[in-house]
Amino acid sequence: MSKRDFSICALLALCVALVSSCGPKAAVRDQEAGASAGAGAGVADASVAGGRFASARRIVSFAPSLTEMLFALGLGERVVGVSEYCVYPQEVKALPKVGGFMNPNVEMVVRLRADCVVLFANHDKVVKQLAQLGIPTLVVRGDTLSEIMATFAVLGREFECEERSDAILADIDARMTRIRTRCAERPPLRVLTVIWRERGVGTLRGLQAAANDGYYSELLRLAGARALPRGTASKYPSLSVEGILELNPDVVFELVNDITVTSAADLAQVRADWQVLPELAAVKNERLYIITDDYATIPGPRFILLAEKLARHLHPDIDWDR
Repeated sequence: MSKRDFSICALLALCVALVSSCGPKAAVRDQEAGASAGAGAGVADASVAGGRFASARRIVSFAPSLTEMLFALGLGERVVGVSEYCVYPQEVKALPKVGGFMNPNVEMVVRLRADCVVLFANHDKVVKQLAQLGIPTLVVRGDTLSEIMATFAVLGREFECEERSDAILADIDARMTRIRTRCAERPPLRVLTVIWRERGVGTLRGLQAAANDGYYSELLRLAGARALPRGTASKYPSLSVEGILELNPDVVFELVNDITVTSAADLAQVRADWQVLPELAAVKNERLYIITDDYATIPGPRFILLAEKLARHLHPDIDWDR
């Protein structure tokens, strides 16, 4: 597979993760009412007691973010299979792979004797296949920041580890409140978040940005910034060089986490490509930030690390260490 082909696959995987994936309490109620469980994929009701998967010992996860949540909840030893895109924590690399969104391997799930498969609602075909085979599923949502928080709460409830999920959510909520409070009253910066583009071509080509997607846009809103472009129907619109220049963002974040950037020279080229727009405010004022952390493209429990990093870059004058 060429680097370009791999990059396209990486983009598809990222978009799947983001598209699959009110305050947190309201979102939890909605999530509980819409989560599916059991071989018949019956709709769970918020009034029904949790713990339906407390005895599950052979869990399979179909998404990197869900895998991270399961391990964060202390359920790692019970996870027997993960998607081909799961790389964190380190121990999941050695686990059997069950494919991904585009190529799910239901046969492997059967061979692993799974007694619970955790996946997102947009895996509808897999959910139906598993239901026909009598394999229990726990279907959740993860499109937005609030849904990610809600999913964490649902997993805690269904696997009876609520004390741990509550503690993690309380820590995340406190850190989110800190960011929101410290960035309040700041002039709203206009930010372009690039989730993918063709690289190694010496210019800006095939660029896609996160607009009003409910995830990156909410992380920016948390830090008092606004996602660009605004008013677009697409969550991840394509942009031309001319389109970027017209938007003229104050800040540009580019998320880099694929095989096309493997060295310091590659990373330097990513930054150099932006020099085709020297008049762009973000370039002229040196407000272009390349984010290489693996968690930056996984909308899971480590999103708070990304939120804190973005806030630091947006407001470097704030003393974040105190």
